[in-house]
Amino acid sequence: MPAFLRSTRKALARATGLHHVASPEQSQRKSTWVKPASPTGEIEDDVEEVVVRARKASPKKDRRQPSGFSGVSRSVDGAKKGTWTIVPASRFRVRGKGYTRTNHHLTDLDAVLALKGPSIDAIYDVTHVDVVQCQKKRRDLVKTTLRPPKPAYVSPLHGLVPSTLVINAILPARPHDSDGPCRQVILTCRLTERCCAELAKTAPQNGSGELNLKTAVERIRDPSLRLWAAWCRDIRTHQKASDRNEMRGRFKLFARAADAATSQKCAAMLPDDAKSVVFNGAALLGRDACAVTFVSSRTAGGDVAEISIDGFRLGPRVRAGLHALKGGVGLGSVDIGFGIEARAEAELPERLLCCARLNRAVGAPERSEGWFSGLLG
Repeated sequence: MPAFLRSTRKALARATGLHHVASPEQSQRKSTWVKPASPTGEIEDDVEEVVVRARKASPKKDRRQPSGFSGVSRSVDGAKKGTWTIVPASRFRVRGKGYTRTNHHLTDLDAVLALKGPSIDAIYDVTHVDVVQCQKKRRDLVKTTLRPPKPAYVSPLHGLVPSTLVINAILPARPHDSDGPCRQVILTCRLTERCCAELAKTAPQNGSGELNLKTAVERIRDPSLRLWAAWCRDIRTHQKASDRNEMRGRFKLFARAADAATSQKCAAMLPDDAKSVVFNGAALLGRDACAVTFVSSRTAGGDVAEISIDGFRLGPRVRAGLHALKGGVGLGSVDIGFGIEARAEAELPERLLCCARLNRAVGAPERSEGWFSGLLG
């Protein structure tokens, strides 16, 4: 200890009659000043004992609601109204090998769809579906209002491929508004065990070495997983807003009637241009309507990616179809899926990120906006 500090400490001890002693509390960033004992072993009463301890910050209460709060339950057969059902990704037709080389001259939608094939198993499994009615659209739900469950399988590529995916589809109540009353369909999904095992082949072993985003993506063998990892990487790392917008524009929404009866109702309710875009299984690009937020938390089981599709920012034909879907009490069941558009041969075939069937859940009684306003103020 420097001489100056030592002399200062002695002078302070003489002036106050207290000595600064080492104690177990000091190892925990605590300071204790005590009165030295008298020759008889007693402490004099005229000197007050002063104890200064560092205060521990009280833990902040998590006010978010857990996924599944709105009461939209899962149904095995989909017979019950206001439920959701797991459906195989093969119900959706996506781009297959050779698609980008042969479709540039085709203008007929049926001819283009004929070049597509069924998707293999989705990258994420849907675990919860929530439907909320709002007076104004809400985004960034994971940060403020929604608490996804801890995933069963944590992504080996933490900081690149998220372990949990949250889809927030915003459906306008009126097709011509830029904001206002809407329903939000929220899908909470977890990474599948098979995809987790595939990603583990490219992760640093035994925790040695930091994750190299470029090499980690290049080493993924599955084209669809590699495309998803590259999409997440570019959204996180691109500095230019134009580059990020270009990547967000590749996010795709699929919607199709689950049965012939629902198709007939769609044909009766929607104009030809709207139903051809929304309910025939063709892909709809998010473009400017897509917003992405990543929330990193190791204690919660890895990264969470929230992707919002703002129906208010879609084209008029699509908004008309979404408006019909919002009021879908009579539309029966609708299958919805989400994916990333493949534009190069090395990215094919495409694969869905997640998919589910809504058994008239969008038109069923749902949780009101009071849940949001109570948490957001």
